[in-house]
Parts: sequence; structure tokens; C-alpha cells
Amino acid sequence: MDKPALAALADAIRSARDTAGITQTELADRAGIGQDKVSRYERAVNEPGVAVLLAIDRACGQPPGTVLRLAGLLERPETAEQVIQSDPGLSPEEARALLTFYRLATSSAAGPQVKRSRSELTEDLRADADKPISRPRRQQPAAPAKRAPRRVG
Repeated sequence: MDKPALAALADAIRSARDTAGITQTELADRAGIGQDKVSRYERAVNEPGVAVLLAIDRACGQPPGTVLRLAGLLERPETAEQVIQSDPGLSPEEARALLTFYRLATSSAAGPQVKRSRSELTEDLRADADKPISRPRRQQPAAPAKRAPRRVG
């Protein structure tokens, strides 16, 4: 890991510990590592492994990957919309229809905006209904070779 990334990781460890309101010694006890290691990680002298980072997250009461995200070394998880849009198995029309359905299904807790959102989504569905859906052609499996009939005789 390069020095800037290691320094960012050290700051993230310190920040997670400070947010949890615990000392280096308490973090070390909770994470099952030595206090001297915690000090080295926070000073960017040593690079912690993944198991240590997960233990630090757990010891600070944070979800796994928090320290890496704080350091900018781990991207946020993709949203459902990003997953739908990037699925190579869906045609653009299928992705658009699935996104419309997803937005409709998740908007029920939106309160006063629900009626407006639902009507807008219904209009989108109606507009999409007029468009033909092109499905990717699937290759047909090769037909088995025909055998010559057996002669009896």
C-alpha cells in the first residue's frame, strides 16, 4: 500500500476509535490485538491485514468495511438501481421496466409523494407498453446427429 493510502487508513482507524469513545488499549483488548500494534496502525507504521481491520470495525461497533470506507479505500455498495442498470442479462427495455417496477415498489413509504410518483410511474409504464421489447436471441443447441437406420437381416 502506498504512503498516502496508509496514512488515510491510519486516520480512519483513529477516527473510528475516537467515534467509539475508546482508548487504544480498549480497542486492542476488544479487537484481540496488542496495544503496540494499534499504535503502529494509527501512526501508519504498520499496515493492518483484512482480519485486523474487520476486528477493529467490530471493536468500534461499526459494520464491516467501515474503516476502509472512511479511508476512501472501499467503494460504497452499489444501489439496487445500479445493479439493475449494469446487469448484462437484461435488455435496455427490460432494465427500464424493472427499474420502473422497483421505484414503484419502494415508493410506498414516501408519504404524500406516493400518488404523484405512482402516477408518473404509471405513465412511464404505459409509455413503455407501446414500445416493442427486443429480446436477445438465444442460440439453439445443435441438433443431435441422425443415425442411419439399422438393417436387420
